[in-house]
Amino acid sequence: MPANLPSPLCSCLPPPSPFAARPRSRRPPQHGKLAFGSIYGVFLMGCFGVYVVLSLLSQNKEIGFFSVVSIMGYGLLPIIVLATIAVVLSMRGYLGLICATLAMLWSTYTSSRFFEKAMAMYEHRLIIAYPVGLFYASFILLTIF
Repeated sequence: MPANLPSPLCSCLPPPSPFAARPRSRRPPQHGKLAFGSIYGVFLMGCFGVYVVLSLLSQNKEIGFFSVVSIMGYGLLPIIVLATIAVVLSMRGYLGLICATLAMLWSTYTSSRFFEKAMAMYEHRLIIAYPVGLFYASFILLTIF
């Protein structure tokens, strides 16, 4: 399966904007610059961790790092929508908890299904979903707090 890297990169260039655009009274004005770097760092290190786990689980097929980045980038889109909504609305109540849980489950389900199909690992569906869900949970925490 060839990696479709340009599409997720183009869709992942603006995503840190909702994370950095949230007004925070305790943060210094240059916090937005720091947020971009930390978001991309968390994304790439998380993709590397998922790549290592998938490589260790794989017995039949190999998956490339750029394929993992592509799949994880596409799966991040519901969380980006949540972060965009969080710019306008507060996500610290029950509505935020419900929306964050739905976005994380949607992202985890979508990405784990892509990995399952790409690597023909139908019996390891939940084992694949666990590290992917932890990856997306870190972005949910960045969105809510």
